Amino acid sequence: MDLVDGGLEVQINEPGTPSNNSPFFKSGRTSRCQIRIGMTDAPHQTLATSPAAHAPNNRAHGLSQKWTLAHDFAFVFGGAELVTAALAEHVVPSSEMIYLAGDGQVADQLAQDPKRILPASVTEKNFRYLLPWYPSIVGRRSPVEGNLLASSYSFCHHLQCTGTKVVYCHAPLRQAWNNAEIYADNTSVVESMATGAFGKFLRKRDLEASKSVKTFVATSRAVKRRIEKFYGRYDVPIIAPPVRMPSPIATATQSQRSGILWVGRITEPYKRLTLLIEAMNMLPELHLTVVGDGRDAPRIRSKSPSNVTFAGWVERETLHQYYSSAEALIFPSEDDFGISVIESLAMGTPVVAFRAGGALDNIVEGVNGLFFNNPNARELASSIRAAIGADWNYAGIHRSSREKFGEAHFAEQMKEILEKSVNE
Repeated sequence: MDLVDGGLEVQINEPGTPSNNSPFFKSGRTSRCQIRIGMTDAPHQTLATSPAAHAPNNRAHGLSQKWTLAHDFAFVFGGAELVTAALAEHVVPSSEMIYLAGDGQVADQLAQDPKRILPASVTEKNFRYLLPWYPSIVGRRSPVEGNLLASSYSFCHHLQCTGTKVVYCHAPLRQAWNNAEIYADNTSVVESMATGAFGKFLRKRDLEASKSVKTFVATSRAVKRRIEKFYGRYDVPIIAPPVRMPSPIATATQSQRSGILWVGRITEPYKRLTLLIEAMNMLPELHLTVVGDGRDAPRIRSKSPSNVTFAGWVERETLHQYYSSAEALIFPSEDDFGISVIESLAMGTPVVAFRAGGALDNIVEGVNGLFFNNPNARELASSIRAAIGADWNYAGIHRSSREKFGEAHFAEQMKEILEKSVNE
């Protein structure tokens, strides 16, 4: 890492040739990656600090002050992006929205005219190289003018502001905290290096950034416990993420349902799709549809049996059809919340989930789903068989979930938190 022309140049040399499904270099010849990031705000000043950018306000929408909405990385549209889009549309609709880096088409789904902070040289193929340096790159930028609402699972809560900072926390930085050992042993060379050699540094800087936050909001009891443990913050309200639901539907009956479903961002080891694929080898009579994409999709697809279909990312209407026609959604990861769980329940479809994380808040065993206790393929396959053979009240699952996780309820709770934070 070197300072060049008033900016930061990161140069990484690793042995290897690039694989077809990973931006990282694993074996073979020596390769080089150079990324230059400006540490001053001159080229990007209008993104976060220009007073003109904050001309709109939120008073017409029940807020007494204006806010800037911040998001982490927008390379694919997943659960965190759904939350940010809901915040932009229903909570702070007149606010400027900024994000660290991402795909422009994905970012445009988050808010109107979103502004990117980091330059275009930070891409989906190389952004993980910068993991150890994001605390400096993001934290040293000129402060955002006014109040900041950060929808964060990695580094956007490191942004400084001149007003009040509220963080809707999807999870404390996983590579530094609760899942550090998993990332250190089972993921890419760069993330392994970062969580190993730089883990202590990342935890220190992340803890420092947390001290500038007025209010943390947790997605679930699991996230609340992690915020308490890692940041030492105990007055943490829980507000479940909202779910964009279609108009009221006629819930499909058991005879109208076929096969099982997995939905999400295909990033291992976190999502444990590989575990589900192993279980499918023991369930030849069932068909699994995988909806989503991600860096590990090609590798997992190449090792999947014939009773697994990969649909990629689909339109919302198509996704709703997948949910409503499935016999069960399978959720094998220890996720902090799991929006796909709520989307499935909202369509009346039960869930088979690992007994941990946010699933504990939303699944009542035997009522709207089943748990498996150990992350092994045989136990997962057994739970899937039990779910397929059960007699579910699909209409009841649908009705209770729609009442609990609507966007209007989410917006009302979040606005109350924002007002309380600026007025205390």
